[in-house]
Amino acid sequence: MNAPPDTRPSAVAHVPGAPSCCPAEVTGPFTGPRTGPFTGPRTALIVGLAGLAGLAGLAGCQAPAAQGADDGPGGHAPHPHLRDHLAAVSLIGTWRWAHVVDDPGLRRLETETWQFWPVANPDAVLRGRYLREVEVSSAAEPFVCNQARRYRQRASFELEVVAHDGVLEIIETDYLAVPSPCDHGFRRLERYRAHVRRGRAALEFPQGRQTLWQIDEAVPSPPAPPWPHATAPLAGTWRWSNRARDEQGLWQTETEHWEFSGDGALTSPAELRDGATFAAIYARRVTVESPEGADLACAAAPRYGFEDRYLVEGKRRDGIIVLRETAVAAAEHPCLRGRSVRALDTATLEVIGEHLQLEWRGKRRQVLSRDDEPPHPAPAPPGDHGPIGD
Repeated sequence: MNAPPDTRPSAVAHVPGAPSCCPAEVTGPFTGPRTGPFTGPRTALIVGLAGLAGLAGLAGCQAPAAQGADDGPGGHAPHPHLRDHLAAVSLIGTWRWAHVVDDPGLRRLETETWQFWPVANPDAVLRGRYLREVEVSSAAEPFVCNQARRYRQRASFELEVVAHDGVLEIIETDYLAVPSPCDHGFRRLERYRAHVRRGRAALEFPQGRQTLWQIDEAVPSPPAPPWPHATAPLAGTWRWSNRARDEQGLWQTETEHWEFSGDGALTSPAELRDGATFAAIYARRVTVESPEGADLACAAAPRYGFEDRYLVEGKRRDGIIVLRETAVAAAEHPCLRGRSVRALDTATLEVIGEHLQLEWRGKRRQVLSRDDEPPHPAPAPPGDHGPIGD
């Protein structure tokens, strides 16, 4: 199966000497404590957090406009820049969005976490970032891209928020997609118009609409990048599994658990120097069973299983990581008579995010995933091993 291609009121500080109704006129950047003076030209409006909070309180307390001005309700007309900053205040915090699609045999879960914080930037009133994660699972056939029944796509988007006449526009300025065999890595940057009201932010964009729900009003600290650009070291455990019918129509389930070690495995593959080496060991377990539940003559039971163990040597050569099987402990079983010899093989290794893509001789492709299940016992070195019991 191929992978399918989603207002906060705030008190205002009173400035000594100003009328009790309203604080002193805001004329420049915030230069001290909230009750301190403001100095500088009018064009440098407050964009810090304290300033945004103060501006929210100014909304209902404006000095009367000049006679004949286009007054708002009650005869007051907030300055256009003030309306923009008041609108921005309502977007500060953390927001959440989720969407689930259930199709026959296929489930798609999309989640997004958005965060916005104030910045001292004349071109934007807020900055932000959202993390988008899509998880797709199959109830039947595995996906071709990662040879598993589930895959995940993740990306983070950098945001700027600008405002004009009280209307907020959210602009995606950059993105980082986590590498994956099931993700081409390309994203189209979007622009959104945001309408915020009582903990809900309705976003409009060319492809549709979505509604964010506020889960935290606190001002988030600008977060660190969620995922490092460099790949993680090979060290650790990896897994692979497959289930299919063999040439006799029997169900054959294969699982492999890999473990990498050695100095080379402690370094990011991207930083491995030519000539660097490492070791690996993997256990390959095969279970064969009758689809009808009838006994198999060779096993006197409906199913049987066995496990082989391999030693592997890895080396980076001319910029390519090559794996070479050096030894195998092949299990014996009555159902394997005449097929007990295992041929040693070689493969190239490519790291794609949290996956290892191996290409064996004959262009046979295999994708290993990091083992996020409970720790699997490390395979024993090759030696004499009997058949595996069920």
